[in-house]
Amino acid sequence: MRKSSWTIGAKIALGTGALATALALLAGCGLWALASTNATVEHATQITARKIELAGLMASSVSKMAAGQRGLVLFTYAKEPATASKAKQLFADGSDALRRGLDDITPLLTTAEGRQTVAQMDTGLAAWLPAYEQLARLADAGDPDGAAKALSEGTTAHYYQTSAAAESLIALNRKLLEDAYPAELGTNNMPVEPYPSMTIISTQLAPDVDEDKAGIMTHIYELRPNVFLELYVQSNLWAAYLQNRPK
Repeated sequence: MRKSSWTIGAKIALGTGALATALALLAGCGLWALASTNATVEHATQITARKIELAGLMASSVSKMAAGQRGLVLFTYAKEPATASKAKQLFADGSDALRRGLDDITPLLTTAEGRQTVAQMDTGLAAWLPAYEQLARLADAGDPDGAAKALSEGTTAHYYQTSAAAESLIALNRKLLEDAYPAELGTNNMPVEPYPSMTIISTQLAPDVDEDKAGIMTHIYELRPNVFLELYVQSNLWAAYLQNRPK
């Protein structure tokens, strides 16, 4: 059948079918983009948040180690062996937790800066432990002055180094979490070049399109209850359609 012999009804049916096909393709692209965005958000909220949690636990473990070594010196001076033993246990618990944290976070790291920071913590722990063992031996021998010197000249520096690395790791992963949410997810952020010949947008963005006068809203569709999509067509294209549409 030649196009010139088509009836008005056939032309309308063809136009409606073409529009439905275009909408289906656009909807498919939208679902693909939504799935991609969901994957990004899931990664941000699960993997990156887990790294922040581990970094926080490691920072807490470093603080326990520092408290334990200071307590050991203090209670050695006070001649309180039972309490000094508790301080030693506090250091041991903290160092064990720090070691577990380093092992757990290493497979999750995705940036060179993160790996470098964890390597600094690992190096700091490796240097801290033997320095603490020297402090503990002096305390066990009843030499609080020697233990205090080992604290001030040895282990405290390792504490500061490891603690600073832990705080840097927290800050790094918080930034990664913030950067993982693209600006396009904001409800009022428009793309730089948002207007092709036809645009299907959410009703939340419609006021921006209306304000820019970039198109005319020709149809509105209910995607699901209380969620609407609007079809905008460029003004000049819509005017040409109205002028040339079948009478």
